[in-house]
Amino acid sequence: MVDKRAGGRCRQVLSKSTYLLPAIKSYYGALMTAASFRPKTRQSMTATEVFDYPGTLERLGGDAGLFADLVRFFLEDAGEILQRAHDAAQEKDAVKLSRAAHSLKGLCSNFGGRQAVDLAWRIEQRAMAAEIDTASLAELDTAIERLSTALRRQLEAGA
Repeated sequence: MVDKRAGGRCRQVLSKSTYLLPAIKSYYGALMTAASFRPKTRQSMTATEVFDYPGTLERLGGDAGLFADLVRFFLEDAGEILQRAHDAAQEKDAVKLSRAAHSLKGLCSNFGGRQAVDLAWRIEQRAMAAEIDTASLAELDTAIERLSTALRRQLEAGA
């Protein structure tokens, strides 16, 4: 059984966060957008690439073994977290959806997976506003599948 008081506190925190972001924007004097949360990528990354292998490897200090481990963690966790996001959307639980989208955003950002990161960010932000964005969630399914396929290919090529 869920403690309704705890859920109420979560909703209060989420609603207060709508005031926090404008205060941060004002303090730093710069408009923060989804682009602000994108991982830094190298100039060599083209628009058709699903992830940024050179940039990811650079952030990992050139350690291809660490890259392979990170890919394995992604492949193990992404599907489960994506399923949690779908379950939350079906249950119309914006708090759980926001958490799942946030986790997916972090997983995908490790590889510079811009499309998946942007979609997860959009879902997270809308969920924080108590909106369930099933259209973006369907797009995120496709983006994560593309990212998973590209990462598997990179591993097979000898990361």
